[in-house]
Amino acid sequence: MNYFFQFNGVPKATGGGYFGFSNFAPPSLTESSLREPSGLGTSQAGAWLTKWKCPNGTTRTSGPADQAIDWNCDGDAVDTTSADVNDDNNTTTLTTQNNWANIVFGGGDVGGAGSTKGKVAATTAVEDLREMTRNEFVRLQKNHR
Repeated sequence: MNYFFQFNGVPKATGGGYFGFSNFAPPSLTESSLREPSGLGTSQAGAWLTKWKCPNGTTRTSGPADQAIDWNCDGDAVDTTSADVNDDNNTTTLTTQNNWANIVFGGGDVGGAGSTKGKVAATTAVEDLREMTRNEFVRLQKNHR
């Protein structure tokens, strides 16, 4: 999951956002060796935009992600550069996953009423769950611009 897309979805090149699971698997991105002219490295990325963290702490959004991306935010997209684009304080190789194969639902009985016989019980107590609020989201968006 990429938290840049948590509330607004993955931005489409044609506008709007997409909330769903991976439709294609772009090549891995090696943060220590990002080739800016290659964008996300596949023509399939042309339908999408991407977001990343600049070295100065700001967040950027690309044009169609099959085109050049200024990963180090230096004003051009011609470099091979190193940048912590997902802001995890490491320069690693970023890979995709098969979202459908990795879905885990521990929510117990879906749909409410009826017997839970034969169903998996929820493993997380409700009081342990906490979803981000809209105000927290807005504050994070302001801090990342």
